[in-house]
Amino acid sequence: MVWHRVVNADAPWGDYGRILVSGMTERRDESGRVPLLRVGPFVPPITIAGISNLLVTDEFRSRLTSSGLLGFSLAQVWKKRIAKLDWRSWDLTAGEPKQYPAGGEPENYVLGRKHDENVSEQIGPIWEVITERTIDDPADADIVRTAATAFSQLLVNDRGRDWLQEQGGGWLRFEPHAT
Repeated sequence: MVWHRVVNADAPWGDYGRILVSGMTERRDESGRVPLLRVGPFVPPITIAGISNLLVTDEFRSRLTSSGLLGFSLAQVWKKRIAKLDWRSWDLTAGEPKQYPAGGEPENYVLGRKHDENVSEQIGPIWEVITERTIDDPADADIVRTAATAFSQLLVNDRGRDWLQEQGGGWLRFEPHAT
């Protein structure tokens, strides 16, 4: 079986763009939900936030659940802090972002702004794709992890890669995984 590591596609402006595109996650809360901190109202349909949390919008969740791909379940994330910042209106080909965050740290695009409940509602539910298998025992899964931890690498087989490439809007890329 050939496996491919799932990573975010390149974002403009290095770490600044990565935060704007993917946001951040924290450790799961007491109920097991992943806390999401990000800007909006734009949210890519699929992205990896934090170290390796695969997150999808509600619309993309519908497509994913009807894809026929195996080996995952979905859980709604807790939108802990959704800050308003319409960075998609900036020149995405420019060498630098139109605006740097206060203090200069990329995370401050989110942490330096207040939660905006209107923007949070506008983006709708966000879902975490939870893998059910590891590469050591993939069974018939199309999506697995290298180990049974949230910090392990996310992998897909050829079938999963092909579907995500076709449906993912270019937000992900895939690297060969040596087994």
